[in-house]
Amino acid sequence: MGQLIARTLPLAIGGAVSPVLLIAVVLILSGEHRARQRALAFAVGNVAALAVLTVLVATLFHSVGHTGTGPTTAGSVVDITLGVLLTLLGLGRLAELAYRGSHRDTGEPAAATDAAATAGSGAHRGGTLRSLALGFALMATNVSTVALYLAALKDVAEARVDAAARLVTIVVVVAVVMVPVVVPLVMTVVAPGPSTRILAGVRSFVTRYRSLITGLFVLVFGAVLLAKGFHGA
Repeated sequence: MGQLIARTLPLAIGGAVSPVLLIAVVLILSGEHRARQRALAFAVGNVAALAVLTVLVATLFHSVGHTGTGPTTAGSVVDITLGVLLTLLGLGRLAELAYRGSHRDTGEPAAATDAAATAGSGAHRGGTLRSLALGFALMATNVSTVALYLAALKDVAEARVDAAARLVTIVVVVAVVMVPVVVPLVMTVVAPGPSTRILAGVRSFVTRYRSLITGLFVLVFGAVLLAKGFHGA
């Protein structure tokens, strides 16, 4: 089990690098109406989306007889496909960053065109159920996190370990992926005063550099998955 966790942990860390989720939860926590309850509901929505993906992947691998078999050709194809997807996403993010930079020089303001803007527009409004739905939707459509989580699930499904080891590994992966959502929430409970200033600074930094952060990370992990897929093919 230790080797399996060590193999999936880097993918979980990559999946945790999600500016969209971080910006959304910080915006929710900056609200005045039941902010912590709504942030908790948002986190539950995130976990629910990951749980649905887990069930789907487990069912698929079990139905094709690839559970506990070790590395397979199908698994290599999954790695390569996800690697190509992440590489294209990373290049797109960096191209977006270059485009914004070139237009900033001409005085044209950089528009927030990605899911972070969508998160921001709805984070302050609605109650607990709306936050729950927002958490589910943002996690389910967060391509970089979902791709890396699927890659980790593939490794878990193929590993020659018992069901308990698989379950523990999945819990660890989910816990790591949820760090950018859970940590801000915990900060507002442990240190409500300083956390307001800290989270405001984090939000400003991540909002400004989200394309660069996402682009670089997904490019790196895209290359890792491509190398892993071709090596196992």
